[in-house]
Amino acid sequence: MNKELWHYDRLSQWENQYYKNVMLPVNLTGDEIAVGTDDDKQFFYVAKKDKKLWVIPSEIIDKGEIPFLIKNSAKMGIRGKVFQAVTNYQDVSIKSDKTMSYKEMIDNWMDYEHEVREKYILWKIIVDCAYNSRVNVRVITHPGWMKDSPLFTLGRLKGNCFAVNRPTLAKLKYLMNDSTRILGLNEIQKLKTEEIEHLAKFYEDIGDFKTQYVNPSRSSAGVSEMCNISNISTLTFSNFPASNKDFDAQKEELFDFIFHPKIRSRIFPIMFDGGTETEPACKERFPHVTAKLTQEQHDEITNWLRNFIYYEQNGRELAGKKEFKNGYFMKNNRWDRNFQAICERIKLYCDTQEEFDKMTKLLYDCHQAYLDYVKNMGKDEPMIVTEEQMI
Repeated sequence: MNKELWHYDRLSQWENQYYKNVMLPVNLTGDEIAVGTDDDKQFFYVAKKDKKLWVIPSEIIDKGEIPFLIKNSAKMGIRGKVFQAVTNYQDVSIKSDKTMSYKEMIDNWMDYEHEVREKYILWKIIVDCAYNSRVNVRVITHPGWMKDSPLFTLGRLKGNCFAVNRPTLAKLKYLMNDSTRILGLNEIQKLKTEEIEHLAKFYEDIGDFKTQYVNPSRSSAGVSEMCNISNISTLTFSNFPASNKDFDAQKEELFDFIFHPKIRSRIFPIMFDGGTETEPACKERFPHVTAKLTQEQHDEITNWLRNFIYYEQNGRELAGKKEFKNGYFMKNNRWDRNFQAICERIKLYCDTQEEFDKMTKLLYDCHQAYLDYVKNMGKDEPMIVTEEQMI
């Protein structure tokens, strides 16, 4: 697959072509509503698209027929507001099709020249795992490593993965719904005490693999506000603090010094080397693309996505058929759950036990490298937490 097709400009063109006038799950904004009298009641879901409010007949959503192409709509007044009501639609969901092996799919995904290629491949597997399972991973690298780029491309192609810079509770709540699959949290640094408390509660619930996030600061009639997080994985991105900063300034940028041990123990940490503060690990250069996406290029991107959907639907079963033995586990139960989930996707990539052993060791080593990095910064509190926190 031509690696130039992964350029953000190319994917934006593909997205604009494929999803034009298409309603996506991420467009849904709230619960089901009822309109009319008891004798003549209609049921809708509310959505927001192209700066307009929409209502979608409930039977469309209940049958799982989203995404869909909006063919016709009509204005409808509901409770003093004007909505566009979907009156005719067409299914445009992309069907699965195995066009390449899992290994070929991962290798073709943003196949850029990279200083630490094996770790770059491992990271793409982790992002795929985040989409197809539930994991909570935090990763630290130098700038320009490409750690958030695979997430961005999935967001363009699937419409349900998001990266949030300087995340706040308000930003996260907007994206906590049934359709979101991955939340990428970036620039978690120099936070106010209130912001830390809000993020800590989010990390506590998501890191426990709970199905609901409960916001204790907002309630009505004693009932707390709740958000569905049952399908959401998180990827937390950090850069190494600049070496010219003093230790106190560096601590303000590191997850392990911002959050309590009970939060740290929930989010699985890894570290990737490669690159420096001034030289990125990714050696590709990305000039602005102005040429229009051809039909052949559009189809090539779509075929990769069809293959991704194939492994989305069949990956767990296929991995279960590979009887590779995993020699690693974590004493921390939450970390181990994340580690084992990633290893299941590694199974899909590997053809032999030897290859599987090599890649799982690489994952374990990247985890241990993170712990050593924090320890070597003079951290007083040990990373091994209490038995209560490890449950």
